[in-house]
Amino acid sequence: MFKEAVLYNGVFYEILKKSSTPEGDLTELGLDPGLITLKGTHAFMPDIPINDPTFRKKFFSHIGFQKIVTFYLRHPDRLWVLIRKGAESTSLMRFPGYLGNFEKSAGYEPGAQTRIFSFWSDFKERFFPKSLFFLLISCVLYPTSLFFIRVTLRSTRGKLFLDWLLLLTLMFVCQFLTSILAGGEQDLVKHLFLFNTLIDLSILSVFVALVWGFIRLRKGKLAGTIELALVQVG
Repeated sequence: MFKEAVLYNGVFYEILKKSSTPEGDLTELGLDPGLITLKGTHAFMPDIPINDPTFRKKFFSHIGFQKIVTFYLRHPDRLWVLIRKGAESTSLMRFPGYLGNFEKSAGYEPGAQTRIFSFWSDFKERFFPKSLFFLLISCVLYPTSLFFIRVTLRSTRGKLFLDWLLLLTLMFVCQFLTSILAGGEQDLVKHLFLFNTLIDLSILSVFVALVWGFIRLRKGKLAGTIELALVQVG
């Protein structure tokens, strides 16, 4: 059912809703142009014929994620719009305003959100750029830099660490593309939660590596100082 809802929303609520030629898009997707009457609807609205046998035969028998991805590849301008919209939500980890996380019995206003353990999400929302430029740095320039650093390294341990960072990068790039292509703009904050988690894990990994390197450097300096002192005493 979840897969069917995503397919329904991807076509009617995403592709057709923003299209100037919805009938043509339906034809390109291999669907009946008569389905244009459902343009702009989503799978969670009442009276949607998602369980109607006739509709299911017309729609789900002729559509799949491969067709949706192929459609966007044929229309890079529309894919670019999706990417830009997704970039605006990359640093958001909470639904802004309209969904709360208290039970009704707690007595708070609808939409109220607890701020306990929210330091990092608040920090990211306030200081991390929500822009296409930041997305390009994260998904293109960052992994490219990691790759060239890995090529120059001789340390096996260092290469394995960079392999870990590159794996995380591949995962969050794939997760971003999956989210925007399958879900579109609907509930992007929720769909990009794993993207944000992988970004955070990558940041944490780099931070730990820097601290570890700093500690080793200080230990090396300390060891060198002690050795020098012993030589002078001797």
